[in-house]
Amino acid sequence: MSEKKYTIPPVDIYETKDKFILSLDMPGTTKEEIDISSNGDILTITGKAFEIDKEWKPVISEFEMHDYKREFTR
Repeated sequence: MSEKKYTIPPVDIYETKDKFILSLDMPGTTKEEIDISSNGDILTITGKAFEIDKEWKPVISEFEMHDYKREFTR
């Protein structure tokens, strides 16, 4: 069985007095397809990329469409 491929999205992290703000670049993902979870000291953010319709004919295709996953630890 092959392991699922993920793209690691780039992130900007900002800190304020009372919170952290994360901005991740995950093209092809809607907010409904993003999941945020934590387990101990690990924060995991995943996003499911939309499926390309098989009838679509690419004109330009510059990146691979994989689901996204990024983990952070303290």
